Amino acid sequence: MEKLRNAFQEYLGEYFKKAITVTDIREIPGGFLSKAYVLSCLDNARTFELFSRTINSNRGGYVYPIDRYRAFRISDQMYKNADGDITSHGIMIYKDEKYIPHVDFSNDTQFFHIQDFKIGSSYQSEYFSLSEQSHITEENKEMLCKIARKIATLHTKIVPEQSDGAYAQELYIRGYREVLINPELTLDVFSQFDPSHSFFWQVSHKHNYLERMHQEYDRMIRSARERKLSFLHGDFWSSNILIDTENNPFFIDYSRIPYGDAGIDIGWFVGNFVLEHIKTKNHVYLDAAKVFMNAYIDQTGDEKILEYSVLPLFWLGIINIFPPVFGDHHPKIAKEILSYIDECFKKWELIIEDLCL
Repeated sequence: MEKLRNAFQEYLGEYFKKAITVTDIREIPGGFLSKAYVLSCLDNARTFELFSRTINSNRGGYVYPIDRYRAFRISDQMYKNADGDITSHGIMIYKDEKYIPHVDFSNDTQFFHIQDFKIGSSYQSEYFSLSEQSHITEENKEMLCKIARKIATLHTKIVPEQSDGAYAQELYIRGYREVLINPELTLDVFSQFDPSHSFFWQVSHKHNYLERMHQEYDRMIRSARERKLSFLHGDFWSSNILIDTENNPFFIDYSRIPYGDAGIDIGWFVGNFVLEHIKTKNHVYLDAAKVFMNAYIDQTGDEKILEYSVLPLFWLGIINIFPPVFGDHHPKIAKEILSYIDECFKKWELIIEDLCL
């Protein structure tokens, strides 16, 4: 850890253009594919803390689907796009137990994304606690509305590329591909289902699922002419929302998709609530989805957001029955999840009203 501390210290001194002392590094819980650290730092004027994460790209046999440096470069820019609560401070490249000032793509090279560190409690705790409630509380509603307003602020910012219509459409379509039919994502995950898995035991079923995804993709491309290109969070769900000491939400882990349809973020967030309702049979999750969606529409005026929130559902459905992430669900639950997603695409709408299971 001492050599890593020295590497951070050298990088930060170069980045901030002044002497920085890293007095301590402590590892904290990371994500499914990442390790996380807090750096205690000191300069002549103050003490402060920074957050850093590195991709653990082969956990449980799961290989990170895009190159790690590109992933962090995208994330770094997305933090800058958001102009939010947390400032990103670039990527440190670590090889042979030292900081190197140039990109190296050797297998043993590590990349550390560095950001401000801000104390917060995970919104995921409140998200899962809804399963124990018989009704949604005013406190639940207030937080959902705060989250909706904050993500709406990001989505309604003007994207500079919007002035170039053709390029904006290209970026918009690229966003679809990254989240919906990226073969590196879908095929890699499909390949890791055990042949005896409760739902994907039939090879033909997997092929049909992929074929349907591509059919919907063709339909979505036509939407690029009528929908606005938005700044995105890119991985917008409860785990990436923290609550600060003043009970206000802030977002972390901007990643993967810098631009696209706002429905990519909203469908990912609200879709998780609906799928949790399918798993738990607790109607509070549907009530929460409605509260959030109404608040978002009030803030943005986007009356078509329910239609375009179907965009990430194919991928969301697979992830929700992917054993390494959420465990191996009962076959009935897996079928209900994918049947719900199929129904959403038939109606071309994220269904949160009159959902019968």
